[in-house]
Amino acid sequence: MPTYLLPLELWHKNINGLLNHIQQSEELLNIIHHQPVSLRLWKFLLWLSEKFGIQVEKGKLIDLWVTHQELAEVLNTTRVTITRILKEFETEGKIIRSKKAIILRLPNQLIE
Repeated sequence: MPTYLLPLELWHKNINGLLNHIQQSEELLNIIHHQPVSLRLWKFLLWLSEKFGIQVEKGKLIDLWVTHQELAEVLNTTRVTITRILKEFETEGKIIRSKKAIILRLPNQLIE
């Protein structure tokens, strides 16, 4: 008989957690299949803002210490590409960057 980390008699108590984990995994898998990479990065930033973002005056603050290299690894691209696209997003007014935080400016908050 196989050994389970979570005893079978406790599975029913954790079904919501399991379903939540599956849903988040599916969301991330969907994101990493978007093309071009700029859309993939934008969708990932939106996902992060929904999960961890804080509404501030200028948009949705993502205050996570995530390097460009880590973003690249998650999104299956290069650090150079992530850096270039983030600069483009900043130039377009889609994001505001500080040292470790990003403020996502959603469409109704973009500077025209």
